[in-house]
Amino acid sequence: MYDICAIAHITKDINTTPDEIKEMPGGTAYYFSIALQKLPVQYSLITKLALDDHHLLKELDESNVITIPSSMSHFYENIYLDYTDKREQKVHSLADSFELKDIPDIRATYFHLGPLSKYDTPLELIQYLKKFGLVSIDAQGLLRDIINHEVILCQWEHKELGLPLVDVIKVNEFEAEMLSGQSDLEKAAIQLSSYGITEVVLTLGSKGSMIYSQGKFHHIPAYTPATIKDATGCGDTYMAGYLFNRSKGGSIEDSGKFGAAMATLKMEDFGPFRGTATDVTKLINGLS
Repeated sequence: MYDICAIAHITKDINTTPDEIKEMPGGTAYYFSIALQKLPVQYSLITKLALDDHHLLKELDESNVITIPSSMSHFYENIYLDYTDKREQKVHSLADSFELKDIPDIRATYFHLGPLSKYDTPLELIQYLKKFGLVSIDAQGLLRDIINHEVILCQWEHKELGLPLVDVIKVNEFEAEMLSGQSDLEKAAIQLSSYGITEVVLTLGSKGSMIYSQGKFHHIPAYTPATIKDATGCGDTYMAGYLFNRSKGGSIEDSGKFGAAMATLKMEDFGPFRGTATDVTKLINGLS
């Protein structure tokens, strides 16, 4: 029995900032998994990539990784014009989507899905996982089509059937409006919860985050990073911290703070969060 099992593609990423161009692994599979590696959690990752790209897994504890062969790997180029989380993105190839036959007999408190395109996570997979644990999903990929190597926003065609299967959803402002039809964030959260979603997590960048659950809004402040070097993967890092803390019995508010602090520490260096729970707690408590 795992605390968290993530199902997501690892990607080949090229990240371009005003200062440098850096090639590295990416995607939820990478940022979410590395963020959890030094935390006291029972964790597993199911991922899918081309055989030639197994080097992308070298930083991961392969004893926790189930790797499924794919004809290609996800290959993304992220272009940051400044030091914010706003980016342009090019897609050079997509891995095969997950299928039910890819999923072993596994149980988890949370199954976290991190699709990067609408092709990654079929509705049948969500329906299957719902039988064995709570379903958490990052909505960004559900709302992405890939046309001529460009990421194009689209509506999730399975929204009416899929959202009632979700226990925890992570959205930003644009994703919340796309899925709910509401431009007001609080109304959007309430509308999403009406599908039966227990926890609606809205990440708002430097404005912090907001979590709606059981009729109550939890406003989580953003922590100030000492420096900002790399914003890629902050949402995945937030959710890693949030679900980790929830799986250990933490409250929604405390888990939101834990996720926010992890994301802040991640921004202070290139690549994923590689710290410990103690590092996160120190930031939350204002300790150096």
